[in-house]
Amino acid sequence: MKKKLMALSITLAACACQQEAPVQVPTTQELMADPNLLTDWEHKCNEGEFAHLPADQKQNFCFTTFEAARVNAAKAAGEASVKAFGGNTQ
Repeated sequence: MKKKLMALSITLAACACQQEAPVQVPTTQELMADPNLLTDWEHKCNEGEFAHLPADQKQNFCFTTFEAARVNAAKAAGEASVKAFGGNTQ
């Protein structure tokens, strides 16, 4: 019995040591300020390590990435509209 308990304890300790460090998710502001960081995180969320997670877990890791991409797209569309109308917004 003691041997089984000892073996179980060693197995549990080994599993605990293999846990990965927590992922530091950048804020929306950080992603918007750094296009390379945003590109990296878009890849992680769309094709990389977070792409195949269940929806709730993916949302935890990728919400700020999707938000930053959405805001940047809205800004680009706004700038394109201003250019299309010659900068006259009145």
